[in-house]
Amino acid sequence: MLKRILRRNLRQPIVTLAVVLFAAVLTVVLCYLHKESEAEMQSFKETYASVPVFFKVTDLDGSKVPVTELEGEKMAVKGGIKGFIVDLFTERGLQPNLSPFVREIHIRVSVDADLTVKYLEGRLAPITKPVVVTGITSTYVAEELTEGWGGKIYWNEGYGETVLSTDELICLVPESLKEKTELELNCYCFVDSDMGLGLISRAHMVKLKVAGYYVDPGNDRIYCPYPVMQMVYANMGVSKRIEELGAILSDNSKIDQLKEDAALWFAEPNPLGEKTAWGRFGYDYFLYALDIDDTMLKNLETNMKNSMRINTLASAVVFVLSAGAGFLTGFLVIRSRKREIALMRTMGGSQVAIYGELALEQLACIAVGILLGGSYTLWQPIGRLALFGGVYYVGLTVALLIFLRKNLMTTIKEDE
Repeated sequence: MLKRILRRNLRQPIVTLAVVLFAAVLTVVLCYLHKESEAEMQSFKETYASVPVFFKVTDLDGSKVPVTELEGEKMAVKGGIKGFIVDLFTERGLQPNLSPFVREIHIRVSVDADLTVKYLEGRLAPITKPVVVTGITSTYVAEELTEGWGGKIYWNEGYGETVLSTDELICLVPESLKEKTELELNCYCFVDSDMGLGLISRAHMVKLKVAGYYVDPGNDRIYCPYPVMQMVYANMGVSKRIEELGAILSDNSKIDQLKEDAALWFAEPNPLGEKTAWGRFGYDYFLYALDIDDTMLKNLETNMKNSMRINTLASAVVFVLSAGAGFLTGFLVIRSRKREIALMRTMGGSQVAIYGELALEQLACIAVGILLGGSYTLWQPIGRLALFGGVYYVGLTVALLIFLRKNLMTTIKEDE
């Protein structure tokens, strides 16, 4: 049988070679598309896992949580982020707790201070000026310092943003103080007296080495590492004035679970600041919203879906070409071997037998082509290659069945 198939294929070398080359080329194309798809999927998974997703506590409209308002001539704490919200980001018992989703906490706290400045504006005696000192863990909670928000940091030699996560006594100063090497700050805040004496001041003096300066028009705060501010508050014996709180998602695949758990504690940011009924801890409405910045993840998913869609479309085109080529090959074989097929019928050959021989001849060519293309691309993927052969066979079968059912003698006379 194999010898007869080989002999018949060699009698029509051009058609045989064309079918083999066609199968080999499309096999290589299919394998290439598969490898591209796998490479893109692997790249997507690695990128998806490494993209930092920052989620932070905001006001209901998605803006920063208001912290203070003027009371008389002094700033008194009226808002800020409540302590139990901070507990949600740690392992302090509130359930459902968000700490399993936290890779690193980012927090921002501030305190009022007097800055002692020596020899300013030509004066020989030290003078003081009021400033706000802000402790931060990173620029995630101080966007005003980043270029995307109009600011920029210039670090002195040997310093960088990583110093913000240490307890080193350093600070970032506005450009107007960039020539300073050290600052002396008298930090203070006002608290209600337990004896009914109104607001009283708690203070702590700290000296900070200047690690760099920032450019941000209209901003004259002093920034220092958050642990330094913790120390300041501890020495003053008062609660932190928490301005911003957020965290980096520990595992991006858990983002849907984070949204589900967070929905029990936070509303979704609403541009209109509309209140949403809550009812926990005696509050009628949610106090805060949680802004989850998953834009990059969504963009990655969209790009991946588009890429997969293009890959699938390209594979579909290959399969359509395969089916069309099978049909065309069947048509050409019938047209070129009409007399031989008519003779086989005259000698008692059935349509099934004739169809079987012709189909085996073409399948042998396709198999050789797939073997050649598959060996070049290390047989990836076998499933698609088998499907490719099957689709070609379907197209071939349709053509053979259509033309074998015709009266070939009539067709021969028409051609003459």
